[in-house]
Amino acid sequence: MKTSIKNYLLITFLLCLMVGCGGGSSSGNSVGEETDSEYPSASIAFPASDGLWSDKEQLVVRGSANDNVGVAKVSVNGVDATSDDDFATWQAEITLEEGTTTSINIEVTDVNGNTSPAAASVSVNSYDGFNSYRFCGPLAFDSDRNLAYTFNPTRVLNLESMREDYISSEFSDVVGAEFDQATGNFLIIQNDQLISVDREFNSLNIISESGDDSLSFGSRPQISIDVSSGDIYVQNYFPSYLIKVDPTTGEREKISSFNYEDGSSVGYFNQGFEIVDGRFFVVSEDGLLELNPVTWQATELSGTSVGSGESLQSLTGLTIDLEANLAYATDFHGKVLEIDLVSGNRKLLSSVFDTGSDNLDFDYARNGIIDTGKSILVNSCSTGHTFLVSKEDGSRILVSEKIRGEGPLLSTNTDLVYDEYNERLLLLNDNYAESRYSNFEYKKIDQIIAIDPQSGNREIISGPNKGEGLIEGYFHDLAVDKRNGDIYVIEPDSQSIVKVDPITGNRSIASGGDIGSGDAFNGVSGIAIDTLKDRILTVSGNYLTSVDLQSGNRTPIISFSTLDIWYPNHLSINESSTKIYISDTLGSVVEYDLENEVYGIISSNEIGTGESIHELSYIAYSSEDNLIFVEDYNHTESDDEPINMELLAIDRETGNRTLLLNAVQQEWEDMLLTPAVDQANNILYISMPNRGVAVFDVETKQYLMISQ
Repeated sequence: MKTSIKNYLLITFLLCLMVGCGGGSSSGNSVGEETDSEYPSASIAFPASDGLWSDKEQLVVRGSANDNVGVAKVSVNGVDATSDDDFATWQAEITLEEGTTTSINIEVTDVNGNTSPAAASVSVNSYDGFNSYRFCGPLAFDSDRNLAYTFNPTRVLNLESMREDYISSEFSDVVGAEFDQATGNFLIIQNDQLISVDREFNSLNIISESGDDSLSFGSRPQISIDVSSGDIYVQNYFPSYLIKVDPTTGEREKISSFNYEDGSSVGYFNQGFEIVDGRFFVVSEDGLLELNPVTWQATELSGTSVGSGESLQSLTGLTIDLEANLAYATDFHGKVLEIDLVSGNRKLLSSVFDTGSDNLDFDYARNGIIDTGKSILVNSCSTGHTFLVSKEDGSRILVSEKIRGEGPLLSTNTDLVYDEYNERLLLLNDNYAESRYSNFEYKKIDQIIAIDPQSGNREIISGPNKGEGLIEGYFHDLAVDKRNGDIYVIEPDSQSIVKVDPITGNRSIASGGDIGSGDAFNGVSGIAIDTLKDRILTVSGNYLTSVDLQSGNRTPIISFSTLDIWYPNHLSINESSTKIYISDTLGSVVEYDLENEVYGIISSNEIGTGESIHELSYIAYSSEDNLIFVEDYNHTESDDEPINMELLAIDRETGNRTLLLNAVQQEWEDMLLTPAVDQANNILYISMPNRGVAVFDVETKQYLMISQ
């Protein structure tokens, strides 16, 4: 029987339905495969959030990518990422531009050509000149334009608009500065050279080359100009002498051995010197003096025997308002004093204790102060910021800009921990550092500041202006109870542990003195909360001591002397409260098993390999990556060698050590690299020398500022 054409076509159609008749896919699939219509995805591991700040030109971005079939390519701002696991994880190095915000975009393509052009994104801010440093530097003031200048790095502050801008210049390590209103040039001391620089920092002229040791300008010189003669004078406060510099030849003449009218020696000057209308004013430890520029005899204008009112002690910083017959001086303790030049009477214009919630304070004005007309300009070494103090009422106004986060300025960060209960960082802010080292008539406690890891906002939890129960001394070492957010600190002067209410900021002794039984604390340091046994663990002398949280009773657990450990200082406990890690100043890390009561050294210069250990201090445990992070103070016996602060990662199993970060200490700088770990999210935070807090990426050894 013949098959009709109609039936043939029908059979062919049915066969096609059953076995397929071929065809193609726009995604490049092979014969018989379904079309791939799923697009790839990506996430960014670092930087993990928007708006963080970088002080480096290069940034390594890392993350992960995923696709149902496979990822073929990842690019970051057009830069191809590298991977050794088919882009399950990847990283790419991109370039940032100074002073701008860089938007970081991730593009992912799968093996079938499907592309997600904006699979993930984040933004990063870059500092002007890639310089995040906020340490103090010399001040100069151009009164004609109402502009103030700070150095190291160079910044200009417009005192009318209250705007701060970075200036790109070749000048670093500037130790003295003055603006010469007559010439419109800056006078700058760098490497013991006196240099004249134009307003725009474009051209310079060396006025005086470096002198020998006897004619050195010193490390913190004060420059002033005798307008009547044009001569330049530089004060080297220690040892106390003046150097007269001829502006034409650059020759230096040393002037020293200052005496009072009765022939007695003036002794040492402090950092405070100004020439106004041919009159030479200086400060001593406890007085305001005037020098006769012919005989160089000194007259006390205000001090122990002249004038009344606020006592003068530890003076530093001086500026003169001759029209009003007033002088303004600062001291080591954040006070600004007004001194009557006729009577010598003194009054307190502004106190560090009146700075409110912004922490507009300074420990001492080592770079001098400047009269701007209605206010006194101060560059704070304590906070790294510049502010004005009103002559009228002593109120303080911040001029320099906060970088990230609102709230109080940070000074010396003496400890940093992560508060799991409130999901925030807690920082111990050494805001009144000088009070413990002198005969300061007031004593104030340090502040506990909370920092939001996302926004960088800062809030005072407890301190001089927050909370009751004043402790006469200062704090160090923080610990937080993750069950309720209660805060505990050590107060070494009274040898006690203090409990701080996280809401009210109120302070009370938890153990020490009359609170709790057992041996009294002896050199108490280091603190951790053992939630399993409801106790505090701390170092007292050479013992690890248990402190009952309810009663404050103290019980020694182990003696470190059996391990030849003699200077244990800081503690970190694991998430289950079964093991504690102790750093020893002389260079060992001890692990103590709290359940089995077994302990031993897990890392030292004899145990483990890698970076050498010097003086260990703050320590933080990380639950996820088997690491301990510890701060190492690396210094030499030579004064010429820089002091380095290092952040080390120590493998808990092998004791091997890896250098994560190194910072070089500047002169007179308090510097820490204190680690803190968010255990739930495996995030490492560190306090920085630049008066800020950063998030640190262990894999790429990079940090980004979250609060400054």
